[in-house]
Amino acid sequence: MALEAKNLTLIRNGEVFLEDISFTAKPGITVLVGPTLSGKTTLMRALAGLIKPDSGSITINNVDVGPISVKDRSVSFVYQQFINLMVHFVIMVTCIRFRL
Repeated sequence: MALEAKNLTLIRNGEVFLEDISFTAKPGITVLVGPTLSGKTTLMRALAGLIKPDSGSITINNVDVGPISVKDRSVSFVYQQFINLMVHFVIMVTCIRFRL
């Protein structure tokens, strides 16, 4: 199983929240780390289908999940818990479980 994001971009009211994000997450542990307000939560919400990116695609096992509604995706989303490591960085622990 693999979760893949290709060229995700999300712009709201002229503000860029995600710009050309691409990656592949395979089974195991994938960590998303970044400074405050860098788009971690926005990316996770887009992957879960809670917000729609302006461009790009999200696939699970090579199936484009963009057209699939959230209720039909069998997505589990555990919201974030922050662990402060330094003043400007946090680790966001968010779990998304996909089953198609």
